[in-house]
Amino acid sequence: MRTPRTELFTKSGKQTVLISNRTHKGMPIFSHEDRAMLRGFIENAARDESFELLAWCYLPTSYRIILRGRLDTPHPIDPNDHSAVQSYPLARFAKKAFVRLGHWRNFRKVESLVWQARFKSTALISNAEQLAGALSVDVHPVLYGLADNAEDYYFCSFHDACAGNKTAQRGIARLVGMPNDEWSEVRASYRRSLQDLHKRVSDLV
Repeated sequence: MRTPRTELFTKSGKQTVLISNRTHKGMPIFSHEDRAMLRGFIENAARDESFELLAWCYLPTSYRIILRGRLDTPHPIDPNDHSAVQSYPLARFAKKAFVRLGHWRNFRKVESLVWQARFKSTALISNAEQLAGALSVDVHPVLYGLADNAEDYYFCSFHDACAGNKTAQRGIARLVGMPNDEWSEVRASYRRSLQDLHKRVSDLV
């Protein structure tokens, strides 16, 4: 269930949150180069705001990422004060990532609108929710017909993890509840879960 931002922002301690958005009217506006730039902007913004980037997927029409970090501020802020809300870490992250994307698209002289609305945020609290969140990220390119298997899609975390990216491996291992297991075991378990999810979704179509 989507979590209201005011509720997310007022919880103390580190939280895990799924962030997603779609392009305006679902238009496939992100080329391979655009997706590479978007990934870089999001990675840099996450690093700037001390977020761990646990999972990611960038499609021509959307993105889905999972972040972990503090969403609150040291001092209470009125959630109805729009200008004050911009000081929350998640708001700063979004502004840094997507303002940079806007500048990139201006440089490319692309005038179309980018997003259909503000990004959606969902808190992933339980182990089951975190596993479901991870699967919903990495299964996306398969569901959209961009790859036969998630590990074959260049712009998703499972591909990067299978290619040896330690950050992606740690993120997936944490999300599936196997933080201390060998990557080979995590990969086999996660691959089976992705295949099962894809089959269940395909059976419904």
